[in-house]
Amino acid sequence: MALDWAEGNEFQQSDLLFALNLRNVSGGAQLADVIIDQLLPGIKKEDLERDLTAMEDKIMIVLDVIDESQEVVRKGQIYDLIHGDYLPNATVVVNAMTSGGCRNIGRSADQHYKLQSKCIGG
Repeated sequence: MALDWAEGNEFQQSDLLFALNLRNVSGGAQLADVIIDQLLPGIKKEDLERDLTAMEDKIMIVLDVIDESQEVVRKGQIYDLIHGDYLPNATVVVNAMTSGGCRNIGRSADQHYKLQSKCIGG
């Protein structure tokens, strides 16, 4: 997905893409803290939060392995992001591995949700 975006093949409505691994993220984590920890060490949190808000309609956020971080999907800012209460104009993609080896990809932009399944290797 990130490669498709970077090569100009998909999701070109987004100028920025943040691919985040939620495996070890705690339930109360702030989105800016996760981005700084995983992708942008050294950036000031308040600058990142300001930029996220200013550019939310041009941002795609990919939340990977969400099925391994149940705390995150029950409370906090990432929960609010998924449900459109935080950065409602951003595009949010949620990836989870299912028992059948498929990924469920849920997309939300402007609080419209679409769900599709893609099998790995198929």
